[in-house]
Amino acid sequence: MLVDATPEAIAEDPGVKAGFAVSSAIAAALQALSAVGLPRFLLRANAMPLYPEQKVFRQDVTADGYRRWQDGVCRSIAGATAAELRSVLPSVDDARRAPHRTSEPAFMALPVVVLASSAFGDKWLAWQRELSERATDHVFAATGTRSHNIHMRHPDRVVDAIRQVAQQTNSDQT
Repeated sequence: MLVDATPEAIAEDPGVKAGFAVSSAIAAALQALSAVGLPRFLLRANAMPLYPEQKVFRQDVTADGYRRWQDGVCRSIAGATAAELRSVLPSVDDARRAPHRTSEPAFMALPVVVLASSAFGDKWLAWQRELSERATDHVFAATGTRSHNIHMRHPDRVVDAIRQVAQQTNSDQT
């Protein structure tokens, strides 16, 4: 199952490159300001720039679950988030140029469900659809929202997709 997965095609897109540059700069600034508690403050104020879904998510989880999520975000931002964002474009470029790439579907007969948001426009949705079509047994589903953090905005869709893949896998084995 892929949830707004990163397709290799982004390595050549100037808009995506700019978006990753901005996101990694924001993450680096937040990392530098972690020592004085800025990420925690922004989370408490429902104003964390990397998580526009935060307000909706807060309504969908328990107070304890939300506190644990905030703690995890703070650890992540203080740690590797900026470096991770900086590594995405070189990684997808490496994958795109890999000598083992073929014209055959990358997922072959594996059941694949791709959940996609409209967060990055029509081109993103087309890339997501193309990822799903690399499998002979695939489902493509768009959320219809601009929320890239699908697991936060549409956890039910993620759970349904996991169940769908598990059921298909089980039926293939019988």
